[in-house]
Amino acid sequence: MRSHDRAVAIWKNGWLPRSETFIRNQIRAVPGWSPLKIGFNSLAAGLERADFAPYPSNFLGKVARISFGTAPFMDTYVEMIRSFRCELIHAHFGSGGVNSLPLARRTGLPLITTFHGADTRIYGSSVPGLERRYQMGLRSLFKEGKLLLAASRYLADQLVQGGAPLGKTEVLYTGVPPVDKASAQSREGIIFVGRLIKIKGVHHLLRAAAELPPHLRSTPITIVGDGPERAPLESLARDLGLHARFAGLRSSSEIPTLLARHRLFCGPSIPSSAGTREGFGTVFLEAALQELPVVAYASGGVQEAVAHGETGLLVPEGDIKQLSHALQTVLTEDLLAHSMGTNGRRRVLEDFNMERQAAHLGRIYESIADHT
Repeated sequence: MRSHDRAVAIWKNGWLPRSETFIRNQIRAVPGWSPLKIGFNSLAAGLERADFAPYPSNFLGKVARISFGTAPFMDTYVEMIRSFRCELIHAHFGSGGVNSLPLARRTGLPLITTFHGADTRIYGSSVPGLERRYQMGLRSLFKEGKLLLAASRYLADQLVQGGAPLGKTEVLYTGVPPVDKASAQSREGIIFVGRLIKIKGVHHLLRAAAELPPHLRSTPITIVGDGPERAPLESLARDLGLHARFAGLRSSSEIPTLLARHRLFCGPSIPSSAGTREGFGTVFLEAALQELPVVAYASGGVQEAVAHGETGLLVPEGDIKQLSHALQTVLTEDLLAHSMGTNGRRRVLEDFNMERQAAHLGRIYESIADHT
């Protein structure tokens, strides 16, 4: 703990998937507060390890934590929270809020929960009974939690529609670190960065690229990331005769340079089978910081991450023909692409600067801790 800092217990079920750099960055950026990192388990190749997360990261550990939650280790959790002199608990994701609620009850500390996506409505597990249990847990969290933070206005609306009290619900964009522009000798082609799962819509990107006019069909496409859809996407790209390169997983330090080498970013997120949509999309901000115009669907929180006509082009959800036309526009209109790129970086620095958002979170901590 840094001297003179106050303390907050940060709850995350698993510490910390590589896709959740936004949580790591936020924790590090909040001024005046030191984190006690607690949860259920620490991932072997995670970004951050917890100070206390007692369950093993295997199947038996998953079964145990689903079955027993915090109960077997309650005394240790409480002892650590008290010895660290934590003044409140901040949980990430709705499931984290539900799982840490017993700690808030036992310690008497106020609980803040940040919702990042589909967790406003669903648990997302096929295990029988868990979805119903999660809905019951959300109702208790809405009633007993001190504050419900949503990572976008779209998610705040989803929370309220799902029964969250309007007076307890507040929007706090996580934002991105204000990194410098990476150097690049030239900008060419289209890039996507993200998990290769169906809701990211990469198959829509590939089909839209296949509908580009003949003189643009050879436009290079770089797909950064991995996931269960990688093999089907590689096969689709071959079948469509596209110039697509699948770059696999890359470290967060490599992403700015990869982005800066491309003409535009395309992330056509689509609804899940349950009807949930992209909660926000930090990667759109990361692309804008490198002055890339964005082409995407007008879906969920993407409409907040991308300013249509100013920092990118948004087209109706699922319309591949219009997606292709938007790609063509940005690929061929140099002045428009340059304007959207510079507008994007300026907008991120002004409205989505993580340092400013983290400072605001610190003030929220202070207000809640001092008035509880």
